[in-house]
Amino acid sequence: MDDNPRVIERDNPECEFEYRMSVFKNRSLKGFPEIISEIVFEFSSGVKEDLLKVINEKKQYRVNKQPIDLPNAGSMFKNIPARNLSVSLLEKYKEKIKNDPFPVLPVAVLIDSAGLKGVKRGGAMISDKHPNFIVSFDNASSEDVKYLVLHVKQELKKQFSVEVEQEVLFI
Repeated sequence: MDDNPRVIERDNPECEFEYRMSVFKNRSLKGFPEIISEIVFEFSSGVKEDLLKVINEKKQYRVNKQPIDLPNAGSMFKNIPARNLSVSLLEKYKEKIKNDPFPVLPVAVLIDSAGLKGVKRGGAMISDKHPNFIVSFDNASSEDVKYLVLHVKQELKKQFSVEVEQEVLFI
């Protein structure tokens, strides 16, 4: 940990944004977490109605696909790059591959196929609406969530020989 807190300003390139990664996540993994206190966005101009339509479509997608009614930390695992999949998994799940921003297999597909939807531990549960979310249905502890994360990792390794990478970090 850095014992001398200070304000650091970073522009976009300095944030080193990549697929589900940034300088902030990298520093946190190395034991030097940073707190983001302010963000400035620059938007291109557009027709207000068109922008509102896109916003509403994104909101509706989340309502329909994600467990927004229960506390959660968002997508727990990164999607799996297609290049990291075995030929048999690629063939079996070829219809599920999507570009995000490159070809990936949504990890939710494998979690569901492994029969893990709805699995509970204490007050935590692998969402039955979107299995890449672990939700708190009854005051889940961090230990409950960590147990389910490890359980998912072990099951996907055992059933599909796939190692998944956590997107959510525990601090």
